[in-house]
Amino acid sequence: RRRYTPEQRLAMVQECAEPGVSVSEVAQRNRVNTNLLFKWCRLHKGGQLVVPSTSVALLPVTVVKPKPKRARRASGTHAASASSAGAIEIEVPGARIYLHGTVSEARLEAVLTALARR
Repeated sequence: RRRYTPEQRLAMVQECAEPGVSVSEVAQRNRVNTNLLFKWCRLHKGGQLVVPSTSVALLPVTVVKPKPKRARRASGTHAASASSAGAIEIEVPGARIYLHGTVSEARLEAVLTALARR
């Protein structure tokens, strides 16, 4: 059984979309079952046949001011003020991820990679 990459599938679907091109001819030329190629065309039309992007996808970001924390006093001494470390909250359908403290680029990349696999 032959397997086709998403790029190959998309190329065949785009070829079928050109005027005067027969889906059957494209299927025969590429040794694909005609019904399978019609299915890929339907999936593409519905937005379900996508090619994974090799570039980094940009996500919408909202910057929110943190709520000020009140400093506690213990027996005449001042407690240390809140650290300058930040926090990142990522919300996607079905999940909310909080990254507190200093967030390294590698950790953020690992989280985004894991989310992309979902």
